[in-house]
Amino acid sequence: MHSILRGAYCLVVIIIAPWLFSGCTEDPKPIETVRSLKTMTIGSPTSGEQRLFSGVVKSRDSSTLSFEVGGRIQSINVDIGDKVKMGQVLAVLDKEPYELDVDAATAELEKAKAHVTTTFADFERYDQLYKKNVIAKSERDNVKFQYSSAKSDVNVLTAKLNIARHDLRMTTMRAPYDGSISMRKAEAHEEIKPGQQVLDIDAHGVLEVQLAIPESNKAMLHLGLQAMISFPTLKGKQVKGVITDIGSAAIQANSFPVNVEILNPPDGIDPGMSAEVSIFAESNTQRTGFLVPAQAILPDKGKAQGFVYIFDSSTSAVKRTPVYVSGSINNMALVQGGLTEGDIIAVAGVSFLADGMKVKLIK
Repeated sequence: MHSILRGAYCLVVIIIAPWLFSGCTEDPKPIETVRSLKTMTIGSPTSGEQRLFSGVVKSRDSSTLSFEVGGRIQSINVDIGDKVKMGQVLAVLDKEPYELDVDAATAELEKAKAHVTTTFADFERYDQLYKKNVIAKSERDNVKFQYSSAKSDVNVLTAKLNIARHDLRMTTMRAPYDGSISMRKAEAHEEIKPGQQVLDIDAHGVLEVQLAIPESNKAMLHLGLQAMISFPTLKGKQVKGVITDIGSAAIQANSFPVNVEILNPPDGIDPGMSAEVSIFAESNTQRTGFLVPAQAILPDKGKAQGFVYIFDSSTSAVKRTPVYVSGSINNMALVQGGLTEGDIIAVAGVSFLADGMKVKLIK
């Protein structure tokens, strides 16, 4: 009995053993790694030579506000940074001296009008006497002159009253447009002169970067030339701009004033901020190409040769593509061959890529 069981056990081992050994010797399937890829999309080609200038953001409309008349400031209703609406009262002078001037001018005018009424009655009476040959013409003419002089006095005093009323209105300073107060240069109860600066206001709306361009670069610029604007205090903020004004007269150090309008400015851009403007100026040695981060290009054989990896959305793989580099501008390579607008290229970790490698894009 024992011998029969021993024989059955050996038979089972003989049948199962090949299956066990065959399972142990099968090669494992390779695990395919999909690398995450940081990319950029190639935009429009750039032409010309890049010039970098520093400037200051300002409102297209900005004003220094002052009173046309002098006096003691009664109140200043705004401070630096306040938002204001057009017509809003910003500051007021003591009105009493100007109200007294209006009252005095009004009284003088009423007196002059009464004198006109009197001299006109005299003139009518003397004119009737003259027509009856009772008085000489010279007497009638003398009364007529007094009447004309009285009318002239009324005209003069009417103008004087209008000036007094105007000066009274000028004791109130109003906002010329919607904007914000950028500077306050006077305080309440301070005695000021006509034209003395009180407030600075920047209009809401169009923002510009004010530049001083050396005369050696002025000839390369023209109205409508595109620019890229960045802000040192706002890392990563870069917007488009366009040249709207080029000064015809040099200012300090033989530099010409140039204004670059900020197109679609993002939140956080305020007048007075520093800005850096990259202008692709036209020149006789004009070069056209695509600006690509230098780290996106790996060296290849040949002078000024390299290659990039272009992402193919149909296969989710990258393709090794030769490019021709003609130079560099501010750590950006100027690629003049091998790329087209709309290409998606890898810009990080390119040394770990290979032609045909499957990748997924980092969103």
